[in-house]
Amino acid sequence: MGNFPTRNSIYDKIAQNQNWKCQICGDKLHKVEALEIHHIIPLAKAGTEDIDNLLYLHKIGHKTIQSVRRSVKAET
Repeated sequence: MGNFPTRNSIYDKIAQNQNWKCQICGDKLHKVEALEIHHIIPLAKAGTEDIDNLLYLHKIGHKTIQSVRRSVKAET
């Protein structure tokens, strides 16, 4: 994602729902930090693009979640 959400866009609404805080580290979503959209339920597992299934995360937090998911998947 990388770009800061445009006012009144779906991404702006996601950030507002999170009170402009990263759901991993709790820090504010800042314009200078890379941001990515995370699907709570992955698209590959029938997740959707609905606002309720999306989170804004700092890029490093998103990478951490993906890494954990991959390691759990490898163990099963």
